[in-house]
Amino acid sequence: MQAPIFHILPYNFGNAFQQMANDILLLENYPYPDAIRFRFYDWNKPSITFGYSQSYQWVINQLAKKEIQICRRPTGGGLVDHQNSWTYTLIIPASSNFYREKPSILYKYIHECLKSAMEILSISAKLFPCCNDPDYSNYNLSKDIAISPQLESHCFQLPSAHDVICSKSDEKIAGAALKRNKYGLLFQGTISKTLLEVDETKFQNSFTENLAALFETKKIDIQWPEISKDIYEVTYRQFKSPEWNEKR
Repeated sequence: MQAPIFHILPYNFGNAFQQMANDILLLENYPYPDAIRFRFYDWNKPSITFGYSQSYQWVINQLAKKEIQICRRPTGGGLVDHQNSWTYTLIIPASSNFYREKPSILYKYIHECLKSAMEILSISAKLFPCCNDPDYSNYNLSKDIAISPQLESHCFQLPSAHDVICSKSDEKIAGAALKRNKYGLLFQGTISKTLLEVDETKFQNSFTENLAALFETKKIDIQWPEISKDIYEVTYRQFKSPEWNEKR
């Protein structure tokens, strides 16, 4: 069987609307539809994203600073403040066997890769257990640790099953949200910088090497794909529009 193609896209900066548009276009308009694709990216202004099903008014009520840019994600999950985090996107095509995995299993696989990358750089981390794991009873739920966040929640306040947490403090280090459609599976992940003091390049290389091992392939660095300017503008305007952001 031929090994899957695993594309590593260039690191880039952009505002919240651009980054959400980039992710959905990489999912639905990528010129190599059978390739697994991955990218790290950053924000060129203070940004918050919130889950597809969350209330816009609830999000607005959480903001201490009104000048921050906010955007509804195409994926689920809670509110994420991106001012002190790394962000990445992994897209698994519909042709991959991993596309058919249960979301919880795939979530665990990817976060195991992330945890291992941290351990290589001497960061002590573990995965938060699900309710069926023997270790789950060791956690004091009075500390606001739960199986999964409520719909109206801040992503990094409450770890979900298989989130990456600090081994010493049980604080959440990394979480993610997923979207599956006919094109593939979009996995948007966020890693808090608060508990990580590591070489960013080494960390990213270690993480993507672990992902390549998971997918039984090798990484291929690739330039940003050419996407029709008209298609990009339509997608960008969608994520910037009140119709999208205030739909709930």
